[in-house]
Amino acid sequence: MEDMLKVAALCIGVCVMIVIIGEGSKVMSTIVAIAAGVVFMGFAVSKGVYIMNRIKVIAAASGIESGLILPVVKVLGIALCARITAELCRDMGNRWAACNIEIFAVITSVICMLPLLEEVLKLVGSI
Repeated sequence: MEDMLKVAALCIGVCVMIVIIGEGSKVMSTIVAIAAGVVFMGFAVSKGVYIMNRIKVIAAASGIESGLILPVVKVLGIALCARITAELCRDMGNRWAACNIEIFAVITSVICMLPLLEEVLKLVGSI
């Protein structure tokens, strides 16, 4: 939790810096935003590794097959990538591309979740 508060404070600080710098130099504010994005993505990746390790421990303790956990993790990755990409498109002024990315993400997520749906239907059918 303490890490999240630090990241939130850093986000607020970066946003204020970008607004202040942006008044004088758009290029410099873009560089600051990209640098902050790299730092935040590094933090997110480290937390993603932690989450994956915890999911493996939970799956092993519960006896759930890893094949049932994998679609959920894929959908989380798709959602994250789609959100970032769609927001970048919106920032660039291309709402149509952002909408298409979100639709593609939903369709891809459904395709990834089909094996899990099949397993659930088999389980319900066996009851």
